[in-house]
Amino acid sequence: MRQLKVIRKPIELIRENKKAFILMNAVFYGLFLLSMLVTCFFPELQVKAIDSANQQLSSPWLESTAVSAYTSGNILLASLLTFLVNLILGTILTMTGPSLVIPFIGLFMGLYRAIFWGMAFAPLEYQAMLIPHYLTLLIEGQAYVFVMLAIYLQGKSFLFPKSIGIKSCWSGYKHGFIQTAWLYVPIVVLLLVGVFTKPGN
Repeated sequence: MRQLKVIRKPIELIRENKKAFILMNAVFYGLFLLSMLVTCFFPELQVKAIDSANQQLSSPWLESTAVSAYTSGNILLASLLTFLVNLILGTILTMTGPSLVIPFIGLFMGLYRAIFWGMAFAPLEYQAMLIPHYLTLLIEGQAYVFVMLAIYLQGKSFLFPKSIGIKSCWSGYKHGFIQTAWLYVPIVVLLLVGVFTKPGN
C-alpha cells in the first residue's frame, strides 16, 4: 500500500490543483517556444546562451565530475552525475530551497530556465544537431514544471493557509513542505528518465 501511495499522492495533488498545473505548463513551455522564436530572428542570442553554458560547464567542480566522466566515456557515471547536478543544483538549491525562505522566489529561476533553453536550443540552420535534444527538454522541462507547482503550493499554504482550511501560517508551511516532498517523487523520476534520453546515452 505504501508503494501505491507514492504513486497516488502526487496524482491527487495534480488533480486538486489542475488549473495551477496547466498554467505552469503553459507558462513554461510558452516561454520556451517564444524565446526560441525570438532567437530565430536574433541568432546572436544563441551564441551568448551557449557561451554562458560552456562557462558553467568549465567551472572546476563540474569539469572534474560530470564533464570528465563524459569525456572519459563512462556514460553510466556521467548520467548519474548529471542527474545529481540537475536534482541538487537545478531544483533543490536554486528553486525549492530559496522558496522555503522567500515564498515563490524559485518560480523566477524556472522561468529563466525556460527562456535560456529557448535561446540555447533554437533550431537555427547551423544548429540542426540540437533537434534530437527536444525529447529530453520536454521530459526535464516537465520536472521543472512540477518544481514550480510545488513552489506555488508551498507559498500558497504558508501565506494563505485559511484558503485551504488551515488555521496558522506555520501549519500551512508544514503542509506545503509535505506537498513539496510528495511532488519530488515525479520530479526525481522525470529527471532520471531525462538523463537517459539524452542523445548519446
